[in-house]
Amino acid sequence: MKGYRTVLLNIVAALPMIADVVLAMNSEGLQELIPAEWVPLYTLGVILANVYLRTITTTPLGRKA
Repeated sequence: MKGYRTVLLNIVAALPMIADVVLAMNSEGLQELIPAEWVPLYTLGVILANVYLRTITTTPLGRKA
């Protein structure tokens, strides 16, 4: 898993946004997982998490130390 933490975080962080798009395409009237007013805060959280992971990551992607 070492070397893939940032990639995994980004995949997990993208899932609610992907779900929102799929729900919007398939059905009208369902609520969004991430309300529009929370998207900027959600994005900021993902960016800060990525910055933090980069500071603790010492191995290149896919390589074990």
